[in-house]
Amino acid sequence: MTSTHPQPLLNKKNRCARLSYWLLATAIFAALLFSVVLHYVWGPRVSTSLAYFTVDHANLSSENGFSDEGRFAGLEFDLKGADAWKVCSVYRDAAFYLIQARTLKPTHSPYSFRMLAPWLAGVLHRISGLELPYCFLVLNLAAVLAAALIFTEYLRRFHGFNHWIALLGGVLLVTSSGVVRTVPFPLVDPLSYLWVVLLFWSVRRGNISAFLVFSLLGVLTKPVLAFGAFLWPIVHWPKDARNPRQWIYALVPALGPVLFFASVRLIFSGNLGTVHYGYNLLEGELPKCFGRLLYWEGLLMTMLHYFLSFTFMWSGLFNLNRDKFLFKAFFTVVIPVTVAVLLLSSRIIRPMGILYPVIIPLFLLFVPRIKARFDKASQLKAE
Repeated sequence: MTSTHPQPLLNKKNRCARLSYWLLATAIFAALLFSVVLHYVWGPRVSTSLAYFTVDHANLSSENGFSDEGRFAGLEFDLKGADAWKVCSVYRDAAFYLIQARTLKPTHSPYSFRMLAPWLAGVLHRISGLELPYCFLVLNLAAVLAAALIFTEYLRRFHGFNHWIALLGGVLLVTSSGVVRTVPFPLVDPLSYLWVVLLFWSVRRGNISAFLVFSLLGVLTKPVLAFGAFLWPIVHWPKDARNPRQWIYALVPALGPVLFFASVRLIFSGNLGTVHYGYNLLEGELPKCFGRLLYWEGLLMTMLHYFLSFTFMWSGLFNLNRDKFLFKAFFTVVIPVTVAVLLLSSRIIRPMGILYPVIIPLFLLFVPRIKARFDKASQLKAE
């Protein structure tokens, strides 16, 4: 007579193992978010501050050590202990996002195109009573923690990495330059990290509804996430050119991000070509940041900042021919975003952070290759 106990027992053990794994992953990511990302801003007074490098020492307040330059935009509410955002190098951006969160109304380009995070922070402020900078902090922490957990499963499910390599990928995300530079402050980048992994997930699954939803949420957070219009058709390019259904499946969903992008521009600025701080591409205007390419020092600093966005993880490009999806994503996502950042953004490291679903998996491909070499060496030694 065959026992029926082993199978339920095995299923129970599997569920416990999975639960333990995700609890461990959550604990690791949460610990890193404090020790690596938040500690120097929200931790003890002995923590390192960005103030020395980013503000005019002549304007420092003797009471709390923070500059009041962040009030330039008319922020009149009392920030009390939540004014650490004023010592970050992007305090002007943070100030405008705080205004939009307070009023729930757009200000001007480029902030008016990025309303979702300020809306969410503003609603949280009204519900909880937390100061707005803390509302952004809660939103950013939740977004990055969710992104890291989803990205870990994404690496396991779609790239075939084992649980521990996938966990390493989540760690690399949490400690990446883009995350470390944005989570503690009222910025929109952390929320974009969540939408971008969900966007990639929906493309890999071929789920049109999810793709359109996350494209909409992504464009409302950072318009550059409209790159889904390139990624979807390349990934789902018809194998049978004579089949009209395959062409519809490949091309029609790609219109979603394009229409979302155009709608956001028209609604919030009335102009499709507005970029950066009010420049109009349709009238031949380019942001002044383009000038950094015209002299050697600017060109060298630009190249350095591109490197620092992912540091040595860029070496994963040597694995580009080992994964067909990442190969396609490199040319349809990484290249367009890199060019857009170069021409239209005054900063490089921070906006490049959304490329992590391509750069980190490419880098992780080294791990199984190196392990295979160690295993082979151990086998030869044993023989």
